[in-house]
Amino acid sequence: MTAPRDVALLQATARVVLPGANQAVIRPLFRAQIVGFRAMAGDRVKAGDPVVDVIMPEVVTAAASYRGALLRGEVQAARRDKLRGLREEGLVAEAAVFDVAAKTAETEQQALLAAAILRAAGIEPGRAKDSLRTPRVSLRSPIDGVVRELGGKLGEVVEGQGTPVAVIVGEGVPRVEARFLHAPPEGCTMRFVAVDGAVWPLDPTPVARVIEADDGASVLWFSVADERRAFAGLRGAVECVSDDPAVVQVVEAPGARVVTGRVTAPAVGSLTLR
Repeated sequence: MTAPRDVALLQATARVVLPGANQAVIRPLFRAQIVGFRAMAGDRVKAGDPVVDVIMPEVVTAAASYRGALLRGEVQAARRDKLRGLREEGLVAEAAVFDVAAKTAETEQQALLAAAILRAAGIEPGRAKDSLRTPRVSLRSPIDGVVRELGGKLGEVVEGQGTPVAVIVGEGVPRVEARFLHAPPEGCTMRFVAVDGAVWPLDPTPVARVIEADDGASVLWFSVADERRAFAGLRGAVECVSDDPAVVQVVEAPGARVVTGRVTAPAVGSLTLR
């Protein structure tokens, strides 16, 4: 008898993972009403492309506050400068200058707060006037990728930091995460068999290993041995395969049995894991 070739010694459920920069969600930072969709599920988008249009009342209010604060600030600053000139001539009390200066500083603070809200919503304060005329704001994709799903309906009001209104997934250099109940033996060839039937060669040495405290299972991350790009979430199984006689041994046994340090499976020539 000869040892069988390409024997799957262990198999573990697995999934493809990518860096966080290859996945994105789009959601308004403030309470908003959905007023339009610029893309649909399955569309490819580039970073910066508009995906969903919304109106955010809090942002419109901030635009109005910013414009009003600028106008008040201009008037107050002019009055302050005029009073300072009169003060130098001894025609007004110093308290009057301080009073106007304090109001000017308060107005500047209001403008800064409103500008911060506008910038948080992705609007430059210089465009506040345009935002008052056209309050519609486009939420844009932060990455190149594919629109995986859209949330919400036209006219729906969504809460800030609530459920995403769009999910974008991008391609990247994949890594495979697998969960083994028993650590794979040394000397095996590792491969990822995806649910779509594709087989990826993996580097035999894992990038990292974590032992789960509840059941002692080993979670391992493997780099892909060839050059390929993929989307996150693809599922399948990681298989540990070998035809090395040092790992697989043919034994003559009528039935399955377990011996110390090895597992034996029944066959015409049974397999033993050393």
